[in-house]
Amino acid sequence: MPNIIAKMGNLSIGEIVNSPSLGNGPKGSSKPANGGMPTHPLIISENDGAGLRIDLDFRNGGGLFKDADKTFDEDVIEPLFKVLTRHRGITKHFTILMTFGKHWNESVNFKKAQSALIRRVAKMVNTFPGLNTVEVCFELKKKNWSQLKNATYFYQLKFRGWTFHHKVTKGAGVWEKMEIRSDLDRRLAGFRFALQKKGEL
Repeated sequence: MPNIIAKMGNLSIGEIVNSPSLGNGPKGSSKPANGGMPTHPLIISENDGAGLRIDLDFRNGGGLFKDADKTFDEDVIEPLFKVLTRHRGITKHFTILMTFGKHWNESVNFKKAQSALIRRVAKMVNTFPGLNTVEVCFELKKKNWSQLKNATYFYQLKFRGWTFHHKVTKGAGVWEKMEIRSDLDRRLAGFRFALQKKGEL
């Protein structure tokens, strides 16, 4: 299991949003909790922001959508990036946990919007100057390329020590860390080259 996920706990997004102990405000809130740093329902902060985890749950009911058609809610997304911006000079340990739904049941337009959001997250992480660890974690219903390929966007990070972990809930259900020069690493690197040629990175 990735270190920071283990440390902060495997909370679902519902538990995160509804937990008073996390000091989070209502949907899209970026108001400071107890006069401190601004918060957001999709963020778990530790040690005054030195440890930061964002949870993006792409399933229905995950807190990212404004309707049943899975249209991303800008009233949630935009405050998220505003809060992340405030943590740039503080955060040393950054975890991004993404939980994916059934890939065979998603529209082409949704997959494009999802990839665009993940790309934006990767670009945001790239603006954090003092990182010591970055963990990118994908939780999948079933191992599939259409969702795994989104990890390619993190190959652009200036912080070269980032790690990628994935877990398939159908099966063993354990976290696997991607090893350098593994089959998955080579495939993602190849997809990165293809995206670069198309100007999509």
